[in-house]
Amino acid sequence: PSDGTPLDVVKGLTNLGAPPPCPISPILTKVSYQPNYGVMTFVGLPAPFPANSPTALASLSYVTETSLYSDSLVTKGDAKFPQFLSTPVIGRHSNTVVSVFADGHAKIVKVKNYTDASNNQISDNALDGQVFKGYIITDAGPYSSPANPFPYQLKGIPDKDASSNWILK
Repeated sequence: PSDGTPLDVVKGLTNLGAPPPCPISPILTKVSYQPNYGVMTFVGLPAPFPANSPTALASLSYVTETSLYSDSLVTKGDAKFPQFLSTPVIGRHSNTVVSVFADGHAKIVKVKNYTDASNNQISDNALDGQVFKGYIITDAGPYSSPANPFPYQLKGIPDKDASSNWILK
């Protein structure tokens, strides 16, 4: 209810060149949350979509730190959000994001404005063409780690290196 402009799924899929939703299943038309595409799998989509293997819960070393879904949207990827199928978080709850983690708990994740060198909040276009404002994750943990090259999304599987620093796989 707090998202007045959810992502238009059908328009987004069309803009990506992906196949349309299955006509015999209920059509998902609007979404305000995105999965962690580092954990979730793509099935039956043509190239260039990643074909990840399913990730078993037992294979996650840090289930309480692994985000599964969060307040976010999806982009095609560009200079501002350079990863294909970027999933920027949206701080629509007073600079916080709701995330559900792999162990089943939900939690508020703090964010701040994603700004350029002149301190202007960076905005971009979502997959369906809507303009959105960018945010950066500020809560301590794997997604705000200096090792995360994309700190504007809750994406990837947290782990630790030999020095116990957070990394994302």
